[in-house]
Amino acid sequence: MAYPNEISSQIDINTDLNCFIHTSRETINPPCKTWIGRLFQRKHTVINVTVKENNPYSNIQETKFIKIIDK
Repeated sequence: MAYPNEISSQIDINTDLNCFIHTSRETINPPCKTWIGRLFQRKHTVINVTVKENNPYSNIQETKFIKIIDK
């Protein structure tokens, strides 16, 4: 904006995003009590993606995605 009557229609926004990716192997059922049972128990891979917005004028500050890969 400029004084007194001018309004600019161009929008120039710099975004600063942080993306965190974390993978883990988790058992499908509750884990067995012995380590040999947990060794042969079925597992799946869980991928967690967290996107954090550092722009203070953004409406959505944090977004989280979860994907489960069954093998």
